[in-house]
Amino acid sequence: MKLIAVAAAAVFFAANASAQSVPNPFSGMGRDSDKPISIAADTTTADLRSETATYAGN
Repeated sequence: MKLIAVAAAAVFFAANASAQSVPNPFSGMGRDSDKPISIAADTTTADLRSETATYAGN
């Protein structure tokens, strides 16, 4: 029983430590989703079904 508690604590602390060390890639972006964005690209491919767009080139 003691071994299970130690193993559970090790998994919890390992997961917690790895989650804190990953930087947020979107931290530099603005937080106002109502404002338009500007994208400079040579081509745009839009998928209306999945509501995604892929931009290529610059």
